[in-house]
Amino acid sequence: MGSPTANEVTVTGTQIKAVLDFFCNFADFRTLSACSRQTGLDPRVCQAIKKLLYANRKLGAYFFEAGVPPHRYMREYIFRKLPWVSTATSILEVGPGDHPIFNPFDYLQWHGVDRNYQDGAIDFRGQDWGRGKYPPQRLRQGGWENLSQSFVEYGPFDIVVGSHSFEHVFTPIASLREAALRLRPGGYLILFVPDGFSDDPAIRNEPTHTLFLVPPMIREFLDHAGGYKNVSIESFRPNFDLAVLAERA
Repeated sequence: MGSPTANEVTVTGTQIKAVLDFFCNFADFRTLSACSRQTGLDPRVCQAIKKLLYANRKLGAYFFEAGVPPHRYMREYIFRKLPWVSTATSILEVGPGDHPIFNPFDYLQWHGVDRNYQDGAIDFRGQDWGRGKYPPQRLRQGGWENLSQSFVEYGPFDIVVGSHSFEHVFTPIASLREAALRLRPGGYLILFVPDGFSDDPAIRNEPTHTLFLVPPMIREFLDHAGGYKNVSIESFRPNFDLAVLAERA
């Protein structure tokens, strides 16, 4: 069997490993020119290998399964990191949209806020894509910026969690303070956010992203917000998004 090819460029296993390492671990903008500098390969070879890695689901949004929402894997990640989480855990999920991380019918202390929730139904670009997915009164209109006003009759919560919602905020430090107000001491803030070092078009071409978050930025935001400790930031889907955990002090 010959060497793998992509776009008529023949590549070796060593080259594939080098490019994979670059797109998984390089702590700066992962452009093709940076790939070339770091690996010593021609940019066309970097591009060909990158396409091959995406096609084989080694990188990107479909790292787990093609066309399947990743929320099951987000939940499993949380279980690995926080094994005390159970169906009795009190959860405030921000921006669940059509795919909450935790099924609110199974997690009876789940509550959610979504900025697109209006008049008892979620309407996104004219589509009622949330109907029947939420128990009555457990999803309300709101967002990161006003969490301290959300479900004030409940909590404090064990977890405040958001999947690809925090990168849409306008006031990140104030929003982190709002989340801290809704967490009990020892509870956790959990964020899944796009990796700002990635050049993935799905991230870069989204017009409602106000932030391109990278680990030093996230740590600085949390530090300035105050009220957090034991911060963990790591890749969730390589070259696509990050998983952030921070304990409420």
